[in-house]
Amino acid sequence: MNITHRPPSAEALMVLSALQSAVTKTLDKKQRLGHYAVVWKNGEVTEKHFSSTISSQRMTDNETQI
Repeated sequence: MNITHRPPSAEALMVLSALQSAVTKTLDKKQRLGHYAVVWKNGEVTEKHFSSTISSQRMTDNETQI
């Protein structure tokens, strides 16, 4: 199988932007409600518990919501 690398299409970039926005909104909501998120971190599934403050706590680059 030959794999060629091309830049993502305009449609793919729009989908990526929509997914990133949805994840950001969901994580902000979970933080405000005091819930936790299940994330992929350092090669394994783990729970991300948010602090009780309203300050915006973002996921690090090596975490992915699942």
